[in-house]
Amino acid sequence: MQYPEPIAKLIDSYMRLPGIGQKTATRLAFYTIDMKDEVVNEFAKSLLSVKRDLHFCSICGNITEEDPCEICKDPSRDRGVILVVEEPKDVMALEKMREYHGLYHVLHLSLIHISEPTRRTPISYAVFCLKKKRAHETDS
Repeated sequence: MQYPEPIAKLIDSYMRLPGIGQKTATRLAFYTIDMKDEVVNEFAKSLLSVKRDLHFCSICGNITEEDPCEICKDPSRDRGVILVVEEPKDVMALEKMREYHGLYHVLHLSLIHISEPTRRTPISYAVFCLKKKRAHETDS
């Protein structure tokens, strides 16, 4: 027996998320059906807001609502130190520890596809090198 089209589409949507297979997607779809309308609406609004209201900082590549991000705008940050991280979630984890006070450069390695291994890395690396060079010239 096939699922009705709305359920099948919801299962397919959940399966697009990393680590979500058919079984988990089906469980989530049926859980969603049992949720109150207000909760589903709030969930949908959150998904749309993340896509609409967040973008990448033009300086470091972190996710932000404002450009440049709070970290890049902060005059108390050590501009002589740049920590290269894989993804924005790494910035968040490091910031929670409150021990690093330099700047970041986010490579976005999660955006690299096996079929296109050079899609993002060379540009991101080149930008990092340029930032490093400019920081060095400013300090000299």
